[in-house]
Amino acid sequence: MPYEEKTFTASIKIVNLISFLYYSLTWMEGTVLKPKVASIVLLLLCVFFSACGNSESGNAPPCLATQEHAIESPASELAAGLIERVCPQRRLGVVHCLAYRRTKKGRFAVPASAHHAALSCDAAAGSQTPALTLVPAPSPVAVPPACSAVPANRGQGANGYGPADLQSAYGFTCVSASGGSGKIVAVIESNFNEPTLEQDLGVYRTRYGLPSCTFGNGCLQTVGQDGGSVLPPVSSDGGETMLDVDMVSAMCPKCRILVVETNGNLYEGIDSAAKAGAVAISNSWEIFPEDGQEAADMNHPGIAVTVAAGDEGYASDIGEPDGYSSVVVVGGTTLQTANNARGWSETLWSQTASGCSKFIAKPAWQTDTACASMRTANDIAFEANPLTGVAIYDSTSGDGQTGWQTLGGTSAGAPAIAAMYAAAGATASDASSLYAAAGSSALTEITQGANGSCTPAILCNAGIGYNAPSGNGTPYGASAL
Repeated sequence: MPYEEKTFTASIKIVNLISFLYYSLTWMEGTVLKPKVASIVLLLLCVFFSACGNSESGNAPPCLATQEHAIESPASELAAGLIERVCPQRRLGVVHCLAYRRTKKGRFAVPASAHHAALSCDAAAGSQTPALTLVPAPSPVAVPPACSAVPANRGQGANGYGPADLQSAYGFTCVSASGGSGKIVAVIESNFNEPTLEQDLGVYRTRYGLPSCTFGNGCLQTVGQDGGSVLPPVSSDGGETMLDVDMVSAMCPKCRILVVETNGNLYEGIDSAAKAGAVAISNSWEIFPEDGQEAADMNHPGIAVTVAAGDEGYASDIGEPDGYSSVVVVGGTTLQTANNARGWSETLWSQTASGCSKFIAKPAWQTDTACASMRTANDIAFEANPLTGVAIYDSTSGDGQTGWQTLGGTSAGAPAIAAMYAAAGATASDASSLYAAAGSSALTEITQGANGSCTPAILCNAGIGYNAPSGNGTPYGASAL
């Protein structure tokens, strides 16, 4: 059980215990047992509060902890009702998106240092006082005026991380504030035509103080898979499209957004995006298993093509299009606030996919030996845990939840990293620059966590240096892009 739930449940037990003590002492009025019972109960209360003040890990109080929540896989989280799939479950040979939504129940199962724990810490003394109730989280804030500042109230948005949080966490606030003007970031969608795309994007950007992005001002555009005006039938994908455009907005507010609504031929959609002038193309979809037959469609020199790694943990088979040497494969982390210079910490999200290509040879710039001579996925990582999650707005999700929601999955990282490439003015043809910057301050290595059992260990375990689940780490600033 997560720390917050333990604290809340324990507080109820304390109230019941005190009530029992009161009535017991009333019944025993005048007997010699009264002081003995009172002493025992008071001792139990002291022990309880002393235990609550200690770390679950033995190293730091829970409000500073970075360990992941107690339930560590979408399968168990789904069964517990903490998260739900945005798209149908993966089937062989069928396109599916890679996003999960946090449910209302899941809101109270976030890691101890995340949004909703009402905790207070005395850092100097190393003590902690856990609150006995859960309190509403304050509204998110817009980008702080000082572009290099760490937001004092970071991570406190009621619906997940907003632009200021993500920009701060990845050292990108200054770049987001100044870069990407007029650059086109394309997001590739499958068989959906979000009916309230413009309106919902407007709600998101208004809430966070981002500039207007509409069809009318040329910032937002939708096209079909051939680049024309014929779109699929109007329908909602449960939030995937809104997750994509909101993440582009968060990391590159000045970029233009091209939404390519395909009828299922995603590779044609990618080609159309490239012809339309996109400098970065995001793909938050997957076809399982990999077939390695679309290398030409994925190869667009000078354009950053990002793909979500997937959300099924380590596997001997990776999905399509993760194996191509011309793409940047984005894995997932759990992002939390921390009392350090960065203001944030990250561990590996336990369900980010990773593995070896069976068809694509290892490019020269990738030197690990985990997959022998074949391409290793992933290259980089970004926040993906749906229980910490990012905020999105979708008024027509089509699955019972509308309005502000918290989403996760590696679907969040692909558009975010694509937008970062655009804001940085990078002209990437592959992921080679990430390997050139490995070990530098431009990348934050993910050293804790695992996403399965494997041999060799770097295929499914975080650690110092390159590892398959988180690649070379998460970006900090623009210099690695």
